[in-house]
Amino acid sequence: MSESFRRSNVVRRLGRTPFAVFIVSLIVGCQQGPETTAEVTGTPGESERPVEMATLRIELATPGHAGKKLFLAAAQTPDGWLKATGWTAAKSAVVTPPTTVVEFESIPARPTAISAFIDVDEDEELARGLFGIPTEPWGFSNNLTPFFGAPRFEDAVIDVRAPSTVTSIRIRGGEGGDRGDAGAIEDDR
Repeated sequence: MSESFRRSNVVRRLGRTPFAVFIVSLIVGCQQGPETTAEVTGTPGESERPVEMATLRIELATPGHAGKKLFLAAAQTPDGWLKATGWTAAKSAVVTPPTTVVEFESIPARPTAISAFIDVDEDEELARGLFGIPTEPWGFSNNLTPFFGAPRFEDAVIDVRAPSTVTSIRIRGGEGGDRGDAGAIEDDR
């Protein structure tokens, strides 16, 4: 079965739940980003000079799941946020508790939103439980915790500046992750 066919079936099946957009977007977005970043020019209206590049270091609080794969994606436009295409960069890394560090080298120095999840069941998809609530650990830049629906790009944006920027994300949910506010949501349903 093709990957795009399988994803479209997931979207159809989950499209009726309020949290489904968030979950499907996180799954698709984290897996569909390019392997490396590419040089881009300024946004429309700016001069066509090359954009300054930066190194983005992300320190993820990962209290458990040593050796499992962490998927991470970075978007620099609202149009690319939590969508199958439009990511500026995406990476995967092996979880190394208590902190997993991932670096994007040579990423455009502009506002960036980041999403991540740990693939505990090793199927390269974010596992979901009741009402589409994630059962695997997940996190967003600014330690954003969405309650209903998909998180907004504007709420997850961090300012990436050259030559380097360091940010942190607390992984929440799932066994071995900080349940944070997400646990309360799942328990209430």
